[in-house]
Amino acid sequence: NRLYGDLKMSYDELARTQAELVRHERLAALGELAAVMAHEVRNPLAVIRSAAQGLGEAAPEDDAEALRASRFITEEIDRLNSVITSLLAFARPPQLQPHPVAVGELFDRALLLARDELAAKEVRVQRQEPADLPPVRADADLISQVLLGLLANAAESVPVGGEVSLRARAVDGAVEMAVADSGPGVSPELRERIFEPFFTTRARGTGLGLAIAKQIVEAHAGRIVLSERPGGGAQFTLLLPAAGGAALAA
Repeated sequence: NRLYGDLKMSYDELARTQAELVRHERLAALGELAAVMAHEVRNPLAVIRSAAQGLGEAAPEDDAEALRASRFITEEIDRLNSVITSLLAFARPPQLQPHPVAVGELFDRALLLARDELAAKEVRVQRQEPADLPPVRADADLISQVLLGLLANAAESVPVGGEVSLRARAVDGAVEMAVADSGPGVSPELRERIFEPFFTTRARGTGLGLAIAKQIVEAHAGRIVLSERPGGGAQFTLLLPAAGGAALAA
């Protein structure tokens, strides 16, 4: 039994290593593709955007069709640039600059950046973090980016006047941060795929936002999981080591 257990552990470790190598190879190929896209596509897009803006500015104020076409072109080019930026962000491993940072500071930054999306839906925000909560050792910009993305997703999911909560607590040498919403939630069959690259349920989504969030959190030796919010809705939970703590167990 002991020999069987050792062999099974060795096999499992080998399988994990092989899967990791395959993932790195795919990321390397994606990185090359994204770099080519950034180089070959962004410059022409910038020229087209500038021309579209110029046409819109030169069009008579009563030419609604020309103004609409100019606005449509610039918006679509901005969307394509956002896709390229997402590809580059996913293909390149996060470069961390970690330092001890208060969770309240991360919440402040994320809520400030998500202010417009939350206000547009008249979202009620509940926030809770204990005064004695330990800081996390994190890259404040990157973790704020993750929280911003989760808040933006939550604002999109909830109905007008819905509720989003942002909570934190200390858990066994780590800090747990949760973003929950009162939207329809995520069906169990989709939860297993929600962090997969390029998987999205949106008509115009890239499917990279949550995959990038997972990359960032795992680069901090942390974890991110999706669960159901008590009372209905979705809840994303980040678990990060407290400043001075050890990496979390897998």
